[in-house]
Amino acid sequence: DGNVVNILLLGCCWLMMLLLLRSGRCALRQIVNDVSGSTYRSVAPRTLTCLEFHTSSRKLIEDEDTASTLASSSSSEGKQSSSSTVSSTIPPLQIFHDSSSLSMQVKVPLPTEGNTAFYIFPGTTVGSFSTNIKLEDDEVLDVKLFNADGTAIASPTTFDVLSGQDVSVAIDDRLYSLSVPASFGDISSEAQLNEVAMRMSGVVNNFQAYFAEKENLKKEIAVLEEDLKPMEEIREECERRSEVASKRMAWGTLAFLGLQFGFLARLTWWDYSWDLMEPVSYFIGLGTDLVLFSYFVITQTSVSADSMKERRALQKFYKLAKTRGLDVSQYNSLQKRLKDCNNKLKQ
Repeated sequence: DGNVVNILLLGCCWLMMLLLLRSGRCALRQIVNDVSGSTYRSVAPRTLTCLEFHTSSRKLIEDEDTASTLASSSSSEGKQSSSSTVSSTIPPLQIFHDSSSLSMQVKVPLPTEGNTAFYIFPGTTVGSFSTNIKLEDDEVLDVKLFNADGTAIASPTTFDVLSGQDVSVAIDDRLYSLSVPASFGDISSEAQLNEVAMRMSGVVNNFQAYFAEKENLKKEIAVLEEDLKPMEEIREECERRSEVASKRMAWGTLAFLGLQFGFLARLTWWDYSWDLMEPVSYFIGLGTDLVLFSYFVITQTSVSADSMKERRALQKFYKLAKTRGLDVSQYNSLQKRLKDCNNKLKQ
């Protein structure tokens, strides 16, 4: 009986669970349908009737015509007042120009240097003017010049072409106006012609002085070479003989070491034994080290075959030069002067 009751209770529990699952599935499906239906309803476009479509399109056309009319009127008004507005808002650069002079002084306010005067000549190009501004102030990155209509002026353009024009100078993010005088670059007056003549005369004088200096250098070089010619012959002979003397010393040292080796070998293996010659050889080696170190202390040069050979050659050279009457200091000074003259002539 107890088992039957348990089975009935278990069956009731399973039945209730199935009913709950079915009811929950139906509720969940209803919720999903409600959510999806509201979403579709929110994004679904509204279908316009024929009357509404024509009305809205006509209103859109009228709005576009009105906007274009307003834009054209505002642009025409802007064109009429652009020149006056720009001229009133752009600060001008200070200019000083004397009719009797060819140059024009322009004061440019630089970011770090402040007001700086730049001198412009009729042949000065726009590119050189911009470069000078950037060289004067390291913080200036870009300099450009524009015409009255906003067209950029090319770098090779000279300022005499811009005479009588209003130019805009853009220095990085700052804009200034520059009014080039109409008389700038005009050399019709007598004073300006005199200034041009004086400048040309100065250029000619500079060229004459330059060529005269070149001629003097050539003459001085010829005199120096003539003075050095007999000295060069003596120097070459002294160098040749001193080189022979240094080689003789090297061969003599080699011969002495060979004789020393043969003498010690004779005494060691023929006349006496190694037991007797070992201390003798030791003291001979120690004496050789003492002589070499004494050479270093006296001459203050490294103990090597090259340094000893060079020292011997120099000693022999100075001795032969003194014998032949060659003044080495005078020879060195003449050689230095000749080198300086050749360097100046190449410049």
